[in-house]
Amino acid sequence: MKKNERLIAELFFINQKKQFNLNDLATEFDISKRTALRDIEALEEIGAPITVDKGRYGGYQVLKNSSLPPVYFNQNEWYSLFLALQLFKHLNDNPFDQSYTDLKNKLLSIVPSTHNSSTHRLDQLVVFEQFQTPEPCFVLSDLFQVIVEQKVITFNYTRYTQETRISQPLQLILNYGEWYLLTWDMDKKDFRKFRCDSIENITLSNLPCLDESTGDLLEKYHQQTKSIPFKCLIKEDSVSLFKNRQYPQVKLLTEKNQTFLVGTFDKEELTFLMNYLLTFGNAITILSPDFLITEFSEFLNQIQRKYQ
Repeated sequence: MKKNERLIAELFFINQKKQFNLNDLATEFDISKRTALRDIEALEEIGAPITVDKGRYGGYQVLKNSSLPPVYFNQNEWYSLFLALQLFKHLNDNPFDQSYTDLKNKLLSIVPSTHNSSTHRLDQLVVFEQFQTPEPCFVLSDLFQVIVEQKVITFNYTRYTQETRISQPLQLILNYGEWYLLTWDMDKKDFRKFRCDSIENITLSNLPCLDESTGDLLEKYHQQTKSIPFKCLIKEDSVSLFKNRQYPQVKLLTEKNQTFLVGTFDKEELTFLMNYLLTFGNAITILSPDFLITEFSEFLNQIQRKYQ
């Protein structure tokens, strides 16, 4: 990391910690104490409101009610921001109730004149043609607010049959064009995922939320979720199909001059996985686990019966 990039990162770091010492900087940025001391002097020179803490443990602190100096972006960092905004453009709805146009105009208003021309044309220079646009989902903002405030809600779930659920929402998940809500279900006493487009009539419940923090609950969810490994043989001339359909939990593996798709999935992702594998057509052969072979065979039979 270049010195100017490190100084900017250190500005964010000390603003979050408020109180820090040389060891904190040295550990966080993998630098020596001498370099950390020089960095503090450099930060003070550009106006960072740092003062020596003469308390019991010494160190430094950021003055209360002080503003840190502005953060400057280089050309590639500006381009990265607008690239992320291009992805945001493809969301019909988002948890923050923000529009692509409003955000783009605000960023353009502060772009340095040296970058202005090319940044204005960035949505023409970089285009995402195969991005899977999520279907409209009008409850995202409400769900996001409930997650932030750690509230328990009651809602109607209409995915299969209409039912009333009482849950503490924990996380919004965008998975290949569909928004999902991960919750702690108050009745089932377990984690549950719901399709957001099937959630209706959200109301706050009088039940208290769990004592554990959202972060602790998410960690517990990932610890208890048992992922199932799978393996498929893929034809050599079809490897390019995988590169156009990459999924975070799937990768290519080469063994004895053969290429395989390997990865993991949760049981609740079974239908999604079968739809994903179907996109490869005859280019893949499922090898394991056995139950996935059985389920996929029945899945294909169901499709075939529609046309008989």
